Amino acid sequence: MDVVIAGYGRAGEMHARLLAARHGLRIVGVTDQTTARRAAAAARFPLAATAARLDELNVRADAVVACTPPAHHEADTRIALTRYRAHVLCEKPAVLDARVGRQLTRAAAEAGLVLQPVHNYLQSPAITELQQVAARSIGRVNRVTITINRTEPATGHAAWQPGWRTDPAVGGGILYDHGPHACYLACHLTDQSAISVRCATTAGEHGADHSAHLDVRLANGSSVAIKLSWHGSTRENSYQLSGEHGTVRLRNGQLELTTPTGTYRARTEDHSIGGHTHDRWIAGVHQTFLEHTTGTHPRNEHWKDAVHVAEILAAARASAATGRRWISLSHAHRTT
Repeated sequence: MDVVIAGYGRAGEMHARLLAARHGLRIVGVTDQTTARRAAAAARFPLAATAARLDELNVRADAVVACTPPAHHEADTRIALTRYRAHVLCEKPAVLDARVGRQLTRAAAEAGLVLQPVHNYLQSPAITELQQVAARSIGRVNRVTITINRTEPATGHAAWQPGWRTDPAVGGGILYDHGPHACYLACHLTDQSAISVRCATTAGEHGADHSAHLDVRLANGSSVAIKLSWHGSTRENSYQLSGEHGTVRLRNGQLELTTPTGTYRARTEDHSIGGHTHDRWIAGVHQTFLEHTTGTHPRNEHWKDAVHVAEILAAARASAATGRRWISLSHAHRTT
């Protein structure tokens, strides 16, 4: 399989490294806006073509991995589908506009191509363990609370814009950075879709949201609270499921189950730590993607999840702009 990497920052470099290590895969093209990053890609993959943009690259590709900033994902995905007729694996948030996401769904289906977002937290063994413990011990989940704290925004590659995550013009802000993970995990852990959202945000550098508090109503009547911040005193990833018979919480590698009979604790994978853990998750994303591309019936259910995430985040932004009122997803619109 011949693969093009669109965007050779930190994420693009990671995807390229892991994919190139797989048997039968070749990196045949790399795009990046900066001369320095194109030079780095050429040094690492001397047989690959390089260009500033995806529509300037002249290669044949079976798959494109979109690792550009969020504001470019929709255009890069469309180019991959229409010009390259290639399967697409796209970093989160895969789309910002749910209507565009559905258009891309139809285009991929007509061409028999796979669309898949990088929802890498679904590959986490700790999330699987959290879900299994909840299913065994607490009954129906009626409340999900997700808290993500960072002491500052993650930095991008120094060759381009290290602070791009705080630039709304390229899709910066904590809602687009940590919001997608929280939203698809909440829906996954409850097996429910969202029907309405309210949200409050606080702005920081360049006007991007640096903190956000979302309340989400789910289709079965359950609720979700999501709290995101780049101003935490420490790094924290916390996921709590509350049910009829107790609660189970995963926080920084500690899994804690509380029921009427007592409290039980166990150590597991720590989401607040990066590095090799996330490499394993991305390798799992790649495996799923490759299995779908080689199947006779490409499955794009994860892309539907990405479109739903876009609906949730659009509603959240609309709510934040109108005094934290509840927004039905049927009335959500894109806020730019």
